[in-house]
Amino acid sequence: MWTINILFFLAIVVAILLSRHEIRRYTDARISGTLANADRHRFTRRMIGTGILTLFLVMTYFGYAYKEIFINHPWFFGVYWTICILLAPLLVFVALMDARAIFRQSMGQYMSEDKEAERLQKFLNKEKSEKN
Repeated sequence: MWTINILFFLAIVVAILLSRHEIRRYTDARISGTLANADRHRFTRRMIGTGILTLFLVMTYFGYAYKEIFINHPWFFGVYWTICILLAPLLVFVALMDARAIFRQSMGQYMSEDKEAERLQKFLNKEKSEKN
């Protein structure tokens, strides 16, 4: 049981450290005045993900550590673990949306740099002509 306690504690510490990093990054950008709209959205997605992750970890830990509270309460058991199970795909969804937004932002920056869009277009045309 103590190994489970240590693992859950470490998971919470890692989530806190990651959120601290994001908060520091956001506040530094805000103080310097270079905060873009994409950075605000990224911060929001990351904080929502951290909140869902923390809630999921806490619910899983307490559901495992205090199993006896479910003994004569089957409805409570069902609702509790259903919520916990639904948090996992929600967390994955938020992470995928964050990855998609970061990819789009990175591609936008890549395309806006000097001559990069031109070079990419030449490459795509070359590939298309080789297929034909």
